[in-house]
Amino acid sequence: METHETLDGRPANHVYYLLVVARVVAGFLVTSSLMASAHDVLQGQALVSRAETLKLVRDDLARRLKIDATEIEVTAESDETWSDSMLGCSARKPLEEPVSTPGFAFTLSHRGRSYVYHTDRRGRFVRCDKSSKPLDRIR
Repeated sequence: METHETLDGRPANHVYYLLVVARVVAGFLVTSSLMASAHDVLQGQALVSRAETLKLVRDDLARRLKIDATEIEVTAESDETWSDSMLGCSARKPLEEPVSTPGFAFTLSHRGRSYVYHTDRRGRFVRCDKSSKPLDRIR
């Protein structure tokens, strides 16, 4: 079996080097993950719960209709993954590459009329008009 030496002439311990490499890689992965989370929070991009997102869309509809949010009924809600940055609410194909965007779909109603909202998981939402045919979802 061939032996290798370190730069200072000592025999190389392969197990030691594997452990060092594993520790460096693990540290990099943890650091990258923490930096990404910190970046999201600093950019106002923290994940928003379904309940918080529902409150956002309900408040938006109440503001648009000039009514109290308690008058709005939730008739459907689901977890979705949208195939575009418009959260599936555009009849036109976006110019950019498709982006898998996790989020929610909410159908709200008031006095017999339904309103559809699509959201991401970071608090952004789009009210889908009936005039535009929603794009297909990714399941």
